[in-house]
This record gives sequence, structure tokens and C-alpha cells, in this order.
Amino acid sequence: MIASSEEVARSLAGAWELLQRRPTGLRRLDFTARGFYHSFWSVPLAAPAFVTVLAAERAREGLLVEGAGLFDNWELVGHALWFLAATWLMLPVIGYGFARLLNLHQRIVPFIIACNWSSVFAALFLAIPALLFAIGWATPGLSTLYAFAFLFIVVQMRWFVAKATLGVSDGVAAALIACELAGASAMGVLAV
Repeated sequence: MIASSEEVARSLAGAWELLQRRPTGLRRLDFTARGFYHSFWSVPLAAPAFVTVLAAERAREGLLVEGAGLFDNWELVGHALWFLAATWLMLPVIGYGFARLLNLHQRIVPFIIACNWSSVFAALFLAIPALLFAIGWATPGLSTLYAFAFLFIVVQMRWFVAKATLGVSDGVAAALIACELAGASAMGVLAV
């Protein structure tokens, strides 16, 4: 099942509206079973984020030198993949648990669909500080500051996605995001 370019554009536009805290973005997302499977096409859209995170890791290790291959250190490739996979999956997994706990079974699929499409922006936003560091436009300290600023944007977007799709209160959505951040920190994903 391949998502059409029109569906991808519409879904990303909906995710962009959710980023701006506009619940109308939900109307752009396809909450059917087909839309659920198509939402996983959002993963390849985040490939540029993987490359920039990997380049930043190589720069941090002093391996970003002329003539060296980007993928020649499998430990760094694995770390960058771990970062993006954990970033992508943490909220849906924790949200699924919250939805089951709160008996919101019918809202799990819309939640995961919105998480998938909005995670494209989350991955890209979190890759911007890595890119600035990798190309030498930011020091390690400055890139960390940028990373926290973009993390704040991502956290508010994820909070709104949880609130809008699960139909929970501000506090429950905040608790879900706090659990996501705690899990990410425990897994070493937030070690900027």
C-alpha cells in the first residue's frame, strides 16, 4: 500500500496545523485502516533527519573528515538509528498504554496516525541543531541550546496531538508527554 503524493501532502498539512495547535488539522488526516497503514510512509520522509544526526555524531567524534564515508562507523550509525527510532516510537507506545488504561480504545488509531505524521516535523526539528553543528555553524554548547529550543516546540506539538486525538484533559496529555520525556531520558535519547 503506497500513499499517494496528494495524501502525503494533505497529511503533512494536517500535522503542520496540529503543530500550530489548530484542531482543524485532524480533518486532513485519514483515520481509516488504510490511513493507518499509509501513515507509516511518514517514516522515510524523516530520512534527512537520520543523515544529519549521523553527521553530527561523526563531527562530535572527530570523524567528519574529507574522504571518510558517512556510514563507515556502524556504532555511530546504530546510535543515530536508535535516536530516531526511539524518538519516533516513544510517544505512540506510551500513548497506547495510556489509551488502554483510560479505556479509549477507539481513539488509539487516530492517535497513532497523528503521531506518525507529526513525527516527520519532530524529526526534522530535532535534526536542525545537529545539522548546524555538523556544518560548523554552531558550537557544541550552542547546538545543545538550539536542541532544547526545538525540543520545546516538539513537546508542545506532541502534547497537543495527544490532547486532540485522545480527547484527554491538559493534565493527562502533559502526564503522557512527561512519561515520554522520562522514557527518552532513561533510554539516553535526550542526551544532546
